[in-house]
Amino acid sequence: MIQTFKRGLLTGLIVATWLIAGFSVLKTILPNSPHYILRTITGLLGLIILFTGILSGISKAKAAKKGNPFTYIDALKTGVIISITVAIVVSLASVLYVTIINPGFTDDMVKEAETALSRSHATPAGAAQRLAAVRNEFSVRSQMIIPLIAQSVCGTIFSLILGLFFRTKQKSEL
Repeated sequence: MIQTFKRGLLTGLIVATWLIAGFSVLKTILPNSPHYILRTITGLLGLIILFTGILSGISKAKAAKKGNPFTYIDALKTGVIISITVAIVVSLASVLYVTIINPGFTDDMVKEAETALSRSHATPAGAAQRLAAVRNEFSVRSQMIIPLIAQSVCGTIFSLILGLFFRTKQKSEL
């Protein structure tokens, strides 16, 4: 259990570091790309890191059983613990990012949305409504809640799938 938590903590730190640094790196490498594309790429690579961390954690948990049966529930529990740990670490890192590292993040996202809306010829009422949604989406509160939900849900789905491959198969299944 402690090893699983440590694996989740390590994976969470890697994902959080990637999400913070990766966005900045991509912004430097691709300066003319819209931020929403860079956020999407960063997020997808973050999910690959999460998947890899869960895969590694479940694999190590099975190896630690040293030949004893490793059930689907064992694999699922390992993956979910890693997922929740990652979700908490990434959520805290997101709050740190939008409050201390880049306090202008929300304003940057709103400005990008304003630019896109002006090009789309949205009505003033429609633009105001969309900008309010963008402000809410990139608020500190949302930047804390979204990673908690996204990392937990995606990690649980990964765990549900990986558990099928890592569980000890019964002789009748072979």
